[in-house]
Amino acid sequence: MPNVNVPIKVLLYDSHTMFRESLATVLRSEDGLRVVGETSDPAEADEVVRERRPDVVVLDAADSAEILARLRGVVRAWADARVLILTTLDDALLLKGVVAHGISGYLEKSVGTDDLVYAIKSIASRRERMVMMVSSETHIKAVYSGRAAAEVISRRERDILILVAQGLSNAQIGQKLAISEGTVKRHLGNVFVKLGAASRIDAVNKAKAASLIPSPLG
Repeated sequence: MPNVNVPIKVLLYDSHTMFRESLATVLRSEDGLRVVGETSDPAEADEVVRERRPDVVVLDAADSAEILARLRGVVRAWADARVLILTTLDDALLLKGVVAHGISGYLEKSVGTDDLVYAIKSIASRRERMVMMVSSETHIKAVYSGRAAAEVISRRERDILILVAQGLSNAQIGQKLAISEGTVKRHLGNVFVKLGAASRIDAVNKAKAASLIPSPLG
């Protein structure tokens, strides 16, 4: 786990040069992050991982097959780094594949800078086992199948979502679960990021669609 007083080292491995360079500029302006390399070359990426030991590798590739083929070769080689997929691809099979490879994060490139920085810091610090932000219900269903569900949404977050679906306020949920209102808000914030939700209702609807909470609720 990175020391809280030491910047998180990030490697950008992306096949789109202009995007990669722009992202590097943005991340270099963020406190607590240090870009230690940017490349589209597999051999160079391996070299950076070996020599500079990044905490997080932000990875994209031209197509799903390329990403999955690459991951099969790097999961062990990059054992000390956590991998975050940042992609434009809309592919549920890809999503299931990267989850199966133990990826720490999966974000669509439509996310904002704040969400990306949150994801990098969260997975580097091990606050979250997995951070995910996707837009479609198809993707959510792909992610939250089998064992993946327990890795993405915690039991406490599920309990809170069930109470949100019942129309309870944050204060009421806090009283019912014997936690503070602030803790409820923090859990909901995590849920919004994980489900790519824009609101409480959106989070509930996506959780129901993915069978993370009962639907209809009784």
